[in-house]
Amino acid sequence: MDTLQDVFEQFEAAIEETGMEKIKTVGDAIVATSGILTDNHEPVLTAVECGFLFRDKANAMNPSWDVHVGIHYGPVVAGIVGRQSLQFDMLGHTLNTTFRICDTSEKNEILISNDAWMTVPGKLRGKSRDPGTQGKSMSNYWNAWDCVRDESSVKRRSSGLGGLIRNSKTKRTFSTMMILFYGIRFPNDFSFFDHFAAAA
Repeated sequence: MDTLQDVFEQFEAAIEETGMEKIKTVGDAIVATSGILTDNHEPVLTAVECGFLFRDKANAMNPSWDVHVGIHYGPVVAGIVGRQSLQFDMLGHTLNTTFRICDTSEKNEILISNDAWMTVPGKLRGKSRDPGTQGKSMSNYWNAWDCVRDESSVKRRSSGLGGLIRNSKTKRTFSTMMILFYGIRFPNDFSFFDHFAAAA
């Protein structure tokens, strides 16, 4: 458990450092967003930078860890789920697609959907590769090698759910902006996760 705690602390530090937002863990995956709880006009670059930081931190641990990173860009339904154990959650095709991308990624690969890639033309270096379809057909993925952020670019951030509107009649919260999702998979040979097969 000490090792597991260290892993999560390292990854949460990376999320905080880059301005990402941790939403939840699902089995052996971490779901984080950019641009939903804080404003960010370059969410894809932020997620890629966080992915590189995840990989660096995981590989530097003793023993080292392998991570799988999947990044996608699209709309979601977001809000408070349940009545007893209230939890802010997100649903929809974008989240499902991100998990498929994460499952498709190789060890220590930062794999990005074409939709996400096209939002930052000229700011990422990488190589296109076949998606190896899982279920639904998709455009090519991109394996990111490097991230180029304009030094004059400043992230716009604000506290609160600035990108969301509330529908009081249905008591649900709908996203009015494009949200990026992001997943991390841990190695299957770590015994703690033997009981969690959902995202393996």
